[in-house]
Amino acid sequence: PNSVFKEALDIIAKRPLDLDSAGRQRDVLLDRLHAGKLKLGDFLDLWKDVRGEEPAPPVPPPSPMPAKAAGSLPTTYRECDPLCGHGKLVWSVHFSPDGSLLASGSKDNTIRVWEMAGSGAHRTLQGHTDDVNCVRFSPDGTLLASGSDDCAIRLWRMPQGSPLQVLKGHTHWVRCLDFGPRNTLASGSGDSTVRIWNLDSGEEVKKLDGHSNTVFGLAFSPDQSVLVSASKDCSIRMWSTADWKTIRVLTGHTSDVNGVAFSPDGRLLASASDDKTVKLWDVDSGMVAYTISGPNDWAWSVAFRPDGLLLACGSDDGCVRMYNARTWALVQTLTAYLFRPSRHKIRSVAFRPDGSLLAAAGKDAKVRLWRVDAPAGVSA
Repeated sequence: PNSVFKEALDIIAKRPLDLDSAGRQRDVLLDRLHAGKLKLGDFLDLWKDVRGEEPAPPVPPPSPMPAKAAGSLPTTYRECDPLCGHGKLVWSVHFSPDGSLLASGSKDNTIRVWEMAGSGAHRTLQGHTDDVNCVRFSPDGTLLASGSDDCAIRLWRMPQGSPLQVLKGHTHWVRCLDFGPRNTLASGSGDSTVRIWNLDSGEEVKKLDGHSNTVFGLAFSPDQSVLVSASKDCSIRMWSTADWKTIRVLTGHTSDVNGVAFSPDGRLLASASDDKTVKLWDVDSGMVAYTISGPNDWAWSVAFRPDGLLLACGSDDGCVRMYNARTWALVQTLTAYLFRPSRHKIRSVAFRPDGSLLAAAGKDAKVRLWRVDAPAGVSA
């Protein structure tokens, strides 16, 4: 195929030949490859023999992301003033669908809802009696859900921030939430279960068993046909939202899997783990497409930029790393701490829906913000 032939040309371009005889052999190999008479793997082996050394490896297979369009956002960010108000570690951050609000949940038992325009004023939502581990806006922005170590899920009417209802059923801390199809909410817990709630009635409609330890991460696919759950048991489970049955179990991480995120087109799944890696999974096959070994400590949270061009990962070394979501090359490392950044562990990352802001939550009780680094004269 043309794509395979182009990949071979890219490899050769990285390692040009000076010898005429070797050059002729190269051309023969390319002709056979282009004619479909030679596979890329065989070409690489023969190319190694021609050069007498190890060839440059092929670039990682690109994700099915769109090519960068003219006028799209830059891929680097600069730090803004942090949001201060929480008294202890911040566990979770999430933007409203219109990007006007940012919610944060903290070990201080409170939720804060920050206005992203003007003065950055915030309101404090109180009701939980223990750590607030997760916050999540509904797709239409009218609800905010929060999960806590007090085993309860609370729903808040937005933008007023008024309490709406409390969902109870988990027997251990609630660690993750996501809104699903047919007006449902999924929750993951230290009781090793995923529970599905009907938001019209406030009733639990399904309990999903399968994990053998805490469920740390949840994500619905963009088309909401699949729910994935990540666990301390080192596995990721894929569930069909049609009948809530297991589709497949993804294994490959060697320690706790803390966070998961779908690419905007739903074809890739990113997972962050205590094994200090981020894995990219092909959703259709369930196979690992690529492994990023960049974090220097436990990887806690991953998020794709909404345009699909970047993947952000927050880790216990106090850094947020930004990766090109086509090549998986490191684009930028963000940290707000000049000294001992590992003391300020990053527990959650989230992009504003327009991609102009990145928020990160961590141990220093602040919500850190980075704004897209727009060229001079261009507003972000």
